[in-house]
Amino acid sequence: MEFNEKSGGRSRSGLLITPKFRASFAFVINPNMKAHKKDPTKPPKYELTALFPADADLTALKKAAAQVLIDKFGADQTTWPKKLHNPFKDQGDYEYDGYVPGQMMIRMSTKNKPGVITADGKTITEEQYFYSGCYACAIVTPFWFDMETKKGVSFGLEMVQKLGEGDPLGGRARVASEEFEAVADDMSKESAGSIFG
Repeated sequence: MEFNEKSGGRSRSGLLITPKFRASFAFVINPNMKAHKKDPTKPPKYELTALFPADADLTALKKAAAQVLIDKFGADQTTWPKKLHNPFKDQGDYEYDGYVPGQMMIRMSTKNKPGVITADGKTITEEQYFYSGCYACAIVTPFWFDMETKKGVSFGLEMVQKLGEGDPLGGRARVASEEFEAVADDMSKESAGSIFG
């Protein structure tokens, strides 16, 4: 695997890997049950927003997104539809915790549960270990979409690798094993009752 934290890379099978980012709206362990507010009959989606730092090199991601449009409409951009959805957004367009104006972001989603692993390759199965605010990279696939309200290019989420901890965004579920210390089971009913008189 070829990977650089600033520019991303390619997986062993040649899939596109994003640069390192801070995770936001992390729904990778369990799906976002409110992903389709207007049509609750649609299945929930797994979603993740990538907040890139100022020095991230998004060249590979942008080239891959552009290739989707070239494959569909040809190289002549004058023939492309107007007002296409741009998957690359300025974090400053949104008033959310941890979003930095002038730095880029992308949203990724999938109907199928993505693989989520730690930096050393162990599978993550609990939400509290992959949370909004941690650092990660992801394997993504750009694709064309055409909806009633908008059309353009978006990114499908394939797999995610957690690269490090970070300050939680919007709160984080606490882990019981991290909050409690092991205690001996020697508190008698009498001593327990005496605490409250």
